[in-house]
Amino acid sequence: FLHDVNSLRILAAPGAPEVKVVVVNNCGGGIFSFLPVATNDDYQDDEHEYVDGATEFEPLFGAPHDVDLAGVARSYGLKTRVCRTVGCLRRALAEPGTMVIEAVPEPSREGNVACHREIEGQTKRGAIDALLGSEDAVGLAGLQYHTFVSAEPRLRRSEDRTPVVFLHGLFGTHADLAEAIKASKLHEDRRVIAFDLAGHGISGPSTAFDYGPFEEPLFFSFENQVDALARAIDRALGGSDKKEKYDVVGYSLGGRLALGLKKLAPNRVRKVVLASANLDGRETLPDAKGRRSADATLAEKIQNI
Repeated sequence: FLHDVNSLRILAAPGAPEVKVVVVNNCGGGIFSFLPVATNDDYQDDEHEYVDGATEFEPLFGAPHDVDLAGVARSYGLKTRVCRTVGCLRRALAEPGTMVIEAVPEPSREGNVACHREIEGQTKRGAIDALLGSEDAVGLAGLQYHTFVSAEPRLRRSEDRTPVVFLHGLFGTHADLAEAIKASKLHEDRRVIAFDLAGHGISGPSTAFDYGPFEEPLFFSFENQVDALARAIDRALGGSDKKEKYDVVGYSLGGRLALGLKKLAPNRVRKVVLASANLDGRETLPDAKGRRSADATLAEKIQNI
């Protein structure tokens, strides 16, 4: 604001549009409170003595300006208000005419950082819910499932039996496991849920929506698929607040994802049954990089089919 303060003369000129300028007076360089330098106590400033727990951070990085910002605006002939509450700010914004509003936040620099971190956390959680789904919404990942129920009323599932989740392999759908599920007769007394994995069957992400350049890492990374599955399973079982345990049966890729679920939620996943799944967990870092490179090459070929 102080750097461009001469721009205020434009607002004071005849015929200028009605504008409200809100200046947040955080008394200097509040941005530095968000950087690692704010927690560094090794500043070398032997010329000053600081008391009451103060450090060199404030004069060197906070750089308080101690300028009457409203007074500066008035020197250009502009109407001003100084607001220290939300109510005052709302009333000032509702007043007619051009005005420079100096908003003076109450929190300390530490409080300002904590407030921003809380907003950042809520925004991040909201974005993840919108992407991977939540207890109340499918999300852009759009994982869909089919529930198998016995045709015989007397054999329908008992609520006190552990549900079973089935996960198919690469390029498959839940229908691939239908015959195995029916042959096992698990659905006669337990709830059986079979998913279409991300990008398979009727599950998303939808190709009708432009997700931008981050489509692949956002939706098809192993971690995000596992997270989206865990959320979808919670929805299928009636919400994460129930903390219901479940068993997982996985074939091939579904087996790897089943292991991921067990690692993510060991207290929720009771048993894991795997078929044709790679269980080699002793992979070295060079081997892992080579496998990922080969996977990326294969994925590119598949996308070009």
